Amino acid sequence: MASNVPSVPSEGLNGPNSMYIKLIAADGHEFIVKRNLAYYAKTVKDMLESGPVQVKEDEPSVVHLKKIPSNALIVVCSYFAYKHIYINANTMIPDFPIALRDSLDVFMAADFLRC
Repeated sequence: MASNVPSVPSEGLNGPNSMYIKLIAADGHEFIVKRNLAYYAKTVKDMLESGPVQVKEDEPSVVHLKKIPSNALIVVCSYFAYKHIYINANTMIPDFPIALRDSLDVFMAADFLRC
């Protein structure tokens, strides 16, 4: 069966200056996000640039977020794209949708990630 998920070449994930990074949620779900978008989360940026995650040239850029469930992390990743689109908008910015059932998890994730 063909997958609808686009693939990222390993070289796109490898190294401290890779184009993409992999965020791994507490339940093991993996999210591959463009580095510049993930850096909207100050905690992720700090972890990769000066914190506990030391990435070598031939290794993938991976951040394990052991306290963030995937239902919250997927919303946070969507927020990165939303923020990137509207960061310099001169028009009315639409509300960012968050399902009520996920709101507490998303709030706690956003607080931890500082985004």
